[in-house]
Amino acid sequence: MADITGADLLAKSLVQQGVQYMFGVVGFPVGPIAEAAQRAGLPYIGMRNEQAASYAAGAVGFLTGRPGACITVTGPGVIHGIAGLANAQQNCWPMLLIGGASETYRNGMGSFQEERQVMGATPFCKFAHGIEHVHRIPFYVEMAVRNSIYGRPGGAYLDIADDIIQGKCDEGQVVEAAKCPEPPHS
Repeated sequence: MADITGADLLAKSLVQQGVQYMFGVVGFPVGPIAEAAQRAGLPYIGMRNEQAASYAAGAVGFLTGRPGACITVTGPGVIHGIAGLANAQQNCWPMLLIGGASETYRNGMGSFQEERQVMGATPFCKFAHGIEHVHRIPFYVEMAVRNSIYGRPGGAYLDIADDIIQGKCDEGQVVEAAKCPEPPHS
């Protein structure tokens, strides 16, 4: 089988899970994600500020019932995006905040704009996790979408490091995840 990059697998997984729009501010390391989204048919709408982008993603979740996605750069970008994540959480709107991060092998070394982003996002959403391997991206995207729409809807956060975004894996090694079905209605 052919290799696939983390950015392309993330975009493909978002489309498979019914995400219809992605907002954000491109920069290190999330630029390739915006490009991959456009290749996958997922409209990427560039914004001037991560806070506005995260509010837009939450509004899409409110309007469609499926989470809108927001990508942010490392550190301060994620912190700015948390405002919209908290808003979506409090208003019961499904949304995904996807934060870029420095390479995993630089964790704890004070790399460029390094911040403990998963820990920072956790109080403001239903699910927060770092993606540790390219081949597990679909698994984590499905979990984030499921958590954002099931039960009381709300926000979910995924942290994705530069070496995962740029990394590759054989498509045969990808942990596939079926589309998360619509939540049950009582």
